Amino acid sequence: MVDMIFLAEMTQLIYKIPSTFLMILSVYVISKEIRKKNVHFNKQFYSIIVCKLVNEIFYIITYYLLVKLPKWGLLNNFLEKNNWVAKLFYVLTIQQTTFMFLITFLISINRCVAIKYPAKYKCYFSKSNMITTITLFIMLSTLIGFGSIPLNPAYGLFSFIGIFIPYSTSKNVIYYQMFCYTFFFGTISITTCTLNVLAILELKKHKYFVNYYKREIVYIIYSIFIFITLSIVEAFSLIKIIAEQYEIHLLYYIFFCFQIWAFDLPFLGDFYFLIYSR
Repeated sequence: MVDMIFLAEMTQLIYKIPSTFLMILSVYVISKEIRKKNVHFNKQFYSIIVCKLVNEIFYIITYYLLVKLPKWGLLNNFLEKNNWVAKLFYVLTIQQTTFMFLITFLISINRCVAIKYPAKYKCYFSKSNMITTITLFIMLSTLIGFGSIPLNPAYGLFSFIGIFIPYSTSKNVIYYQMFCYTFFFGTISITTCTLNVLAILELKKHKYFVNYYKREIVYIIYSIFIFITLSIVEAFSLIKIIAEQYEIHLLYYIFFCFQIWAFDLPFLGDFYFLIYSR
């Protein structure tokens, strides 16, 4: 199993490094076009996309520095003796994951308002409102991230697969995971899905306005796509929770074999879908 995971990670490395640089370039290009007030870029929508991409870039960097490198045997002695690094990893990744769900929720709101209330769209998504919303999202996601500190994360060999990774040593981790992935993320996902459905139903009323319909349908499809990819992440996270709670080795095997691809979907999948849709 370890060999299979290693092969998958090497394959991932081949496409993830250039993709990350392409994401950084995209942030620069989109930001530049927004500042130039390019009419082909919906300022309100693509400002959110920039925030999403920046968060994903930081997530990839965090994951490679604090998970991949230790897996490959780098700084293992240091990490075993310094649990604060594991705590930092938990705080950052949970903060970034939470922000990812929140920003997906914001995109669905953006699309729903744009279609149902076009006259109020620019007012609701003004620069000041966007700054306030993003700041609140960062604060909320950071607060949830700090909530992982009492879980006593530490680096060590994970017994099931024999890989050196950060993991929680607290027996109460199940309650925190259930709150995050079932209640909080689940609520966001349901609301996001509802908003996407409302936007689609409203957009169908305007299908005779061809240019408007074609433009908006692209944004809606993107919103639905990122919702689906995040739903896959949530499903895999729930599989992990169940596997840990009931020590079901088959579910562990499924999670560790496929989580690499599942967690790439909301990042690289969404990113390349965005490029294709343009």
